[in-house]
Amino acid sequence: MKIPRILLGIVLLSFVIFSFINVTKSSERSFLNKKEKDFRAIEFNVYEFQNEEHLEEFLHYDSIVWTPFIMKNRAFFSKRIAQPVEYPNRLAMFIEWNSYEVWKETTDEMNAQQEKIFEEYFKHDYKTIQSENYKLLEFDNYK
Repeated sequence: MKIPRILLGIVLLSFVIFSFINVTKSSERSFLNKKEKDFRAIEFNVYEFQNEEHLEEFLHYDSIVWTPFIMKNRAFFSKRIAQPVEYPNRLAMFIEWNSYEVWKETTDEMNAQQEKIFEEYFKHDYKTIQSENYKLLEFDNYK
């Protein structure tokens, strides 16, 4: 009889923690998006490498240099990295921001300085073949 109660307790505790996290994130989103012109955004970048063997090293240094830098921005929400199936020498990054305006408070100079640091670590040639920003649309058609 104790095991079902313990399992029920664990499930209920997990639900409470999950709910708290979601409430915290949504209240943070509404706080960041106070201004009518502001919106949630996706930063989309595609990088191409001469040698696909350099991808792992790129990701390693990206996690050391860029990820902590972008996480300091209070608009940061998540970062995803994907490898296109048709192009094994490319990486795509999707960075989600809770506020376009807050994200863009990071200056070009700050980004350039961070890029210099990254180039000190990652010595291989690569190029950005696509870089776009998207406005996330809110709609309810998942019924």
